Amino acid sequence: TVTHTPVPPASDLQNTVDVDADADSVFHESEAVAAGGVGVQTADYRYGRTHTSPASTDPLTITSLVDDRGTVGTGDDINVLTAGTLVKTGGDQDALLETGETWTFTVNDVLVPVGDVGDTHINTATVIATNGSGTPASDSDTATVTHTPVPPAIDLPQTVDVDADADSVFHESEAV
Repeated sequence: TVTHTPVPPASDLQNTVDVDADADSVFHESEAVAAGGVGVQTADYRYGRTHTSPASTDPLTITSLVDDRGTVGTGDDINVLTAGTLVKTGGDQDALLETGETWTFTVNDVLVPVGDVGDTHINTATVIATNGSGTPASDSDTATVTHTPVPPAIDLPQTVDVDADADSVFHESEAV
C-alpha cells in the first residue's frame, strides 16, 4: 500500500518600502524619513509573494494579505488585496499562484507616523493562502522606516539702505 502524504504549501513574502521623500522609486527592506514630520512623510509599500511549494502541481489561492501599518490595533490595517495594485510575473496569469510565479502588490502614499530621531516604524505584512486541498500556508515579513535628523537650516535675509536716498528704508537692493 502506498499512502500519499500531503505536502504543506510553502510561500515566501517579501515586504519592502520606498519613502516618497527620496524620489528614487527604489524599494528596500528599510528606508528613512526626516524626524519631526519635516518634509514628505509618505511611503509606498511593495509585497512580493512567490509560491515555493515543492508540490509543483498544487497552486495557491491567496485568501488574505494584510499590512498592520506598524500598529497593534487592526482598525488601520491595509487590506492589500483590495487596496493594492497587482502585477503577476511568470506562469499563466490566472487567479491561482502557481509554483515559480510571483505576484507583487503595491500600495502607494501610505502616511508614515511622525517620529523623533532614531524612532523606527515597522510594518508587518502577513499573507495567508490555501492549496487545492484547503491546507493553509502563511508567511510574514517586515519593512522599516527610520526617522533621521533634519539638517539645520538658517535663512538670513540681507537688506541694504543707501544713506544717499535719506528714506531710512531697507530693501533687498537699492541704487546708488
